[in-house]
Amino acid sequence: MNDVRNSEILILRKTLYGETSVIIAGISPEMGRLDLIIKGGMEVAKSKLPAVDIFRKLNVEFSMSRNSTIHNLKYFELISSYGEQLANIPDNYATATELAALVLNWIRPELPVPETYYAALNVFDELCQIIPADRLAEAKRTRCSAMLKITILSENGILPEVLDDDPDLNVDKHDIIDQILAAAQGLDEPPKKTARFWQEMSRWADLLLRNSETSL
Repeated sequence: MNDVRNSEILILRKTLYGETSVIIAGISPEMGRLDLIIKGGMEVAKSKLPAVDIFRKLNVEFSMSRNSTIHNLKYFELISSYGEQLANIPDNYATATELAALVLNWIRPELPVPETYYAALNVFDELCQIIPADRLAEAKRTRCSAMLKITILSENGILPEVLDDDPDLNVDKHDIIDQILAAAQGLDEPPKKTARFWQEMSRWADLLLRNSETSL
């Protein structure tokens, strides 16, 4: 009997497979990274296929493959889309695609990642609100990147316990990290910090991710 599952998925990559099929890769809060194939998708779903594109959130029903991490998509329903708004502003779209690649690199199949999932939804929504005329546009994009990267670090258990040798400062810095993690999921306002602060946080997160990846 087929093992049929239902989940939400945020699509982060779409790849043509063969002449008529499509593979989508994304994240699910309950199942982590999720790769689904739409067999014959280019032929039988031309009118619906645009809904199955990157930066879209879907409800999906799929049958689990016994021999592969790529499962068979049976049904999908579009919930929401960030793709059009992101594509309208190239810098926002570029930031989103960089973050999408990072998420897919770090999230593993069948390991729940609710924090990263909801942070990604919130961050992409925030990116959609950034307009070119905003003088803080680049700082806001950097803040979005830093928040999602720190969430990935936290959910993978690779945030350092010691952020400063001074115990009091260590507590203060952890309080800031906790606020960033809450803000990433839309549960709090981001710390009111300078553009330089967010640049440093993004670079720090990049360093931790690189070092952790190297040690695997």
